[in-house]
Amino acid sequence: MIFGYVGICYKEAPLALRGQVALPDSKKIELWERLSVIGLKQCVIVSTCNRSEIFYFSHSDAVTGEQVQSCYQDIFPNVSFGDCCKKKEGSEAVSYLFRVAAGLESLVVGEDQILGQVKDAHEFCMKLGATKKVFNKLFRDAVTTSKEIKTITKISQQPLSISYIGVKLLKEKM
Repeated sequence: MIFGYVGICYKEAPLALRGQVALPDSKKIELWERLSVIGLKQCVIVSTCNRSEIFYFSHSDAVTGEQVQSCYQDIFPNVSFGDCCKKKEGSEAVSYLFRVAAGLESLVVGEDQILGQVKDAHEFCMKLGATKKVFNKLFRDAVTTSKEIKTITKISQQPLSISYIGVKLLKEKM
């Protein structure tokens, strides 16, 4: 079994591209249907203003990260991804999931919104039937670990977001 990740985030992709490849629920359903056709059994699709990412669990080598990436890009036929779409597999992908859930991969490190977005994405994909026992445990563990990290490090103690920082800077300039 292979756990993997395919997607774009603010680090590699400009805002314009992220906006073009956002995944509203209808696109998530379309993407899941395409992934099912190629034989993928499990995935969670996370889409926020800073990222559009597919975490997947392939039960064999039959479904590769390249195929997942191709399905993702195919639902946006008029968009050029360039080299902004990234792939990770195995422990690197698991580590990335945990870092995303904890807010360590966020534009504002430690922001709290991403944890809720990861939980919501997981719940949405559970309702689609796109996740099973082991995958669900992995996502629950990522959420639990994120909460522990935030409690121990107090990384989210200050209310931070891009809008909060912008307003704070405006107030300082006035």
